[in-house]
Parts: sequence; structure tokens; C-alpha cells
Amino acid sequence: MISSDDARWQSVFPLRAVGYGLLVLAAFDIINIFYPANFTNHQWEFGVFGEMVERVPVPLIGLALIFLGRAYGRNIWEKRLVLFLSWISLLVGILFLLLIPFGFNSFQRIENQVTTTVDQQVTRRTTRAAQIEEQIEGATADQLEIFAARLNQQGRTIVGGSQEDLRTQIIAELDTATRRADRQSKRTVEAQLLTLRKNFMKWAVGALVSCILFIYIWFTTGWARRGLKRR
Repeated sequence: MISSDDARWQSVFPLRAVGYGLLVLAAFDIINIFYPANFTNHQWEFGVFGEMVERVPVPLIGLALIFLGRAYGRNIWEKRLVLFLSWISLLVGILFLLLIPFGFNSFQRIENQVTTTVDQQVTRRTTRAAQIEEQIEGATADQLEIFAARLNQQGRTIVGGSQEDLRTQIIAELDTATRRADRQSKRTVEAQLLTLRKNFMKWAVGALVSCILFIYIWFTTGWARRGLKRR
């Protein structure tokens, strides 16, 4: 005859099995995150930081289920396993703490890379605009007509007039187009950097919370570490 207490405690066995299963799935997830590794790519590093944080609920739930019932019904091998998992919880907690500066370093490098890229684009456009303006300054009337026709085909409005009027209009239109392209580039990069900062803040907070939870699991599973030592 199984007592009500025994029946209640035995109900933790399937939950522990689910916990082990979740840890196995989490292990496959981690392998998938790191393969293929590309530690020289800051985008990849930042992605790893985010994916590690995004997937943390599965191993946390798995560990919580495994440690249910403390030492009840565990054989010597499982006691050794939960001892190992208790220490792993501490190590993973420290790992998540270290992920924060790792993610920050990748975030800064990507931010600098994006800013440098847009600055280079602006510089190239400015240089190109100066070269075209120089060509227009020395262009003949026929060449100016060709420039004007090309701009009108692109949807610009060059109304014609004297040679100097035409020259002035073309230069003004090219200058306007260059400034417009520069503003668009800066708006695009600002949106990218805002998304980057928001993701970093979200993942940094997630990594800190994960660190606290894993270390808390280690702290509350002292029974797993003490139990085996007494043997």
C-alpha cells in the first residue's frame, strides 16, 4: 500500500525526466548556436550573446524540474549527476555574467563599424559631387544640355535657360540630391543603432537575471553537494 506522501513524492519522477529532456534539448541548441564558430565576426558574436540569453528559459526550467524532490528516490549515480549539475549551475551563472562585457564589446565594435561605414559613404558622395561639379563648371552648352536631360529623366526639374542658368540649376540639383542622400543614410544608421542599443540592453538585463537565477539554483542545491560527501 503506497501512502499518500509516497504517491505525492513519486509524482516528481516524470517531472525530473522532463527536466533531463529539456537539458538535452538545450545542449543541442547551444551546439547549434556555436556551430559554425566565427569569433572574428562581431555580428556573429553579438548574435551568440543574444541567442544564449533568448534560450535560457529552457535549461532553467529543466534544472528546476530535475532538482524537484531533493534527494528522494535518487540512486548513487543520479546523486552524482545532480551534484555535477549543481556545480554546473554556478559555472553557467558566472558565464552569463561574463557574457555582458563580451556582448558590450561586440556591440561597441558593430556600432563603430556602422558609423565608419556611413561616414565613408558620405565622404565618397561628397568627393563624387565635387568631381561632377568641377566637370559641370567646365562643361560646354551641349554637355550641359546632356546633364540636364539625364537629370530630367531621373525625375528632377531642370527648366533650361541661359548657359549659366542651366549650370547653376544642375549644380543646385546635384547638391540637393547629395544632401538628401546623406540625410537618408544618417536616418538609416540611426535606426540601426537604436535597434542595436535596445537589443543590447534587453540581452544585458536578461544575462544578469539569468546569472542570478543560476547562482540561486546552485545556492539552494547545497543538499546535492552535502549528501554525496556524507557517503
